[in-house]
Amino acid sequence: MKWSALLLLILSCHALAEPVQIEAVPTRIAMFKNGYGLIISEARLPAGGESFVLSPLPRACFGTLWLGWPGLEVTHVRSTEAWVRQTVSADQIEQTLREKFGADADFDPAAIAVTRRVKQPALAFDAAATGSGTTIYVTYLAQGIAWSPSYSVHLSDNSDDTATLSAKAVVVNDLLDLESTDVDLIAGYPNLQFAQTPSAMSPDPLPQLLNQLRQAGQSGFSDMESNLMRQSVAYERGAPGRTMPSMPGTPIAGEDAEDLYFYHLPDVTLKSRERGYYPLFSAQVPAEHVFTWDIPDFLDANNIYRQDAAEQVEAVWHALKLTNNTDAPWTTGAAVTFSGERLLGQDTLHFVPPKASTRLRITQAVSIDAEQNEYEIERQRNAANFHGYDHDLVTIRGELKVTSYKNEPADLIITKLFSGELLEADGEPQNVTLARGLRQINPRGKLEWTVTVPPGKDHAVTLNYSYKVYTRR
Repeated sequence: MKWSALLLLILSCHALAEPVQIEAVPTRIAMFKNGYGLIISEARLPAGGESFVLSPLPRACFGTLWLGWPGLEVTHVRSTEAWVRQTVSADQIEQTLREKFGADADFDPAAIAVTRRVKQPALAFDAAATGSGTTIYVTYLAQGIAWSPSYSVHLSDNSDDTATLSAKAVVVNDLLDLESTDVDLIAGYPNLQFAQTPSAMSPDPLPQLLNQLRQAGQSGFSDMESNLMRQSVAYERGAPGRTMPSMPGTPIAGEDAEDLYFYHLPDVTLKSRERGYYPLFSAQVPAEHVFTWDIPDFLDANNIYRQDAAEQVEAVWHALKLTNNTDAPWTTGAAVTFSGERLLGQDTLHFVPPKASTRLRITQAVSIDAEQNEYEIERQRNAANFHGYDHDLVTIRGELKVTSYKNEPADLIITKLFSGELLEADGEPQNVTLARGLRQINPRGKLEWTVTVPPGKDHAVTLNYSYKVYTRR
């Protein structure tokens, strides 16, 4: 009897000393397109507790985990291995029971609540109220959530100079459950140097953490890859008993902040491993049908003229010149073009700020034949030596020929990139020196013609140009 009383006393003391387990619930999240999101969450402290364990430990990137505790005195904050209660999901219960009792067993796994104690990394601290505060605020950047924009362009049946541009966002959530959470979709290019390094509060060994920090510092990592993500699976979720419109009646509210733009989605509920479909806006925008022919520079980065590239056939494209007359930028994304119910094509719509224009390719213009040739006119051998290599100074003449087999005249924009010094060009093209060639041996330039090509093979348009360029021997 005495032993039973003593054991009960020991267990009671252990229960009183055990830290109170709490969980941080996300209230707001701002996500980029590159797989990273800034999570702002809150953890309520129950009355009577002095020591607390926040579980799970946030999967934060290095230097981004911040805690706030207004109206509280918080001490002894640390990450540690702690015993925590973990709820077993209904899916895990169902899988276990069916493996044991067979696939035809009759039971409701959702009605079975199972918890277990496991030891895992957690954030532990002591807290005492100094005012009315009862909340710990947790902010951190983490990998595992992103959004992907895409567009549809519907050509107008009643007008040749407008189109309906609609935008949507697909949220890919592999990070944590969202329940009535405010979400910001960020358009822009974040500089996240330590994004691939875990927080110093993580349980990773010190040598591993230091090595990752060293690599991040040496590379100057700026995560801008995968800026254009394409998801083919989307999970559509709305409030119970309420259908989601195909496009919002009013655009999703957004705002500028420095060089970033934020689309705001209120009250988002999306579990981890789910995908959400969210319309952003739909607008009538100016649209102009154009044909484009883009001819690359045939001189490579080593100043070697690539004859094989010069002999390739360049396609003429039917494109739309779209002008952004909305208040929000159009971030880079996949865009499909429709005429009625017919799909005409898909291409990338590149970033366009308000009041600017872009070209969206629809399909190749097979009814317009384009031919280009370049000929060597003169070569001055060993004209110069750059970086220990002999270079010839070559004079090149180019010829462009365009024939239209359409029934009406076609407006064509021809763009030719080149390296060297322009000597002359027919048709008074716009000649622009490109900044990316300032440090190279040969300056880089761009010629752009806008011509109207009459129909018929007897009305072909021919343009000539010539330039001098240093080529490596």
